[in-house]
Amino acid sequence: MISQLGVDFPWLSFSILFPIAGALIVPFIPDEGEGKQVRWFALGIALVTFLITIGAYLNGYDPSQEGLQLAERVNWLPALGLVWAVGADGLSMPLILLTSFITALAVLAAWPVSFKPKLFFFLILAMDGGQIAVFAVQDMLLFFLAWELELLPVYLLLAIWGGEEKTICSN
Repeated sequence: MISQLGVDFPWLSFSILFPIAGALIVPFIPDEGEGKQVRWFALGIALVTFLITIGAYLNGYDPSQEGLQLAERVNWLPALGLVWAVGADGLSMPLILLTSFITALAVLAAWPVSFKPKLFFFLILAMDGGQIAVFAVQDMLLFFLAWELELLPVYLLLAIWGGEEKTICSN
């Protein structure tokens, strides 16, 4: 059961879960054409995620009001007291918008990546959802899970594709 405060659509949940769902589809994209399909798919997911965050800002967020907006709350494991609680305020909403915009730019900037492109774009999309979640979650356990969802892809991206001092794999 969703308890929404002044929101007709779960903008923040959608902006978190959409890129994660997109990342889960990446392994099933055919490898034909040196990863061109996965690049276009990742770019499409990143751009739609950016549009979702813009939709959240335009349709449910009022910068002139203080406090938490776009709030959503779902009890997902009530026996353990675990709650999916997300919302945005004057600090987190600009960071959510910036994250989704920068991710779309990062996908474009990473167009030449030729070493394991499916893994690369899987990690980028998973990181996008995790980073948006880090800025939106309102529950401490959920924050920890979101932080880990964001941190693991960042580590792997840097370790595998991070330049001369990378620690995993050699091109």
